Amino acid sequence: MKKLFLLLALLCGFTVQAQEVGTPAYYAKCFEDLFVTGFVVGLEEGEGGAEGYFKMATAFADTTPVQILHQTFLNNIAHIDPMSVYKQVHSPKEFLDYIVGEQSDFGLSFVIGGYMAAARAIDMEDYLIRKYTENGIHMRCKYIYDMLVAAGVQKIEENR
Repeated sequence: MKKLFLLLALLCGFTVQAQEVGTPAYYAKCFEDLFVTGFVVGLEEGEGGAEGYFKMATAFADTTPVQILHQTFLNNIAHIDPMSVYKQVHSPKEFLDYIVGEQSDFGLSFVIGGYMAAARAIDMEDYLIRKYTENGIHMRCKYIYDMLVAAGVQKIEENR
């Protein structure tokens, strides 16, 4: 599992430096990273694991794991955030409200959405739902979410 988180950090980096803190694009990227985290963890729960899925997916198309994850996010975002609120976050204060404040369930829904998208992608949805009750999936995702948010909040606070 440590290797998986390291790979995820290298691929998507919740505190990625590529975009400026304070731009809507930066916050949109952070929400995508939350989704991707849930997705990769969901794959890891399946029999083949994340590594096997990415090998299979890249064998059929000239894409990288990052491109696959981004496309998967785009294909699922309408269900998770039909109002595109994640694109309308413009400040650290708003962002913090959506990931740790009164709206924190909104941020968590991205992680859970990613997890469920992974279950559908590997045709293991029924198996994973049986393995973890809805509350079990929620608690696992909440744990992962809390770890990522701690790092993300620190980064936002440093750049204020």
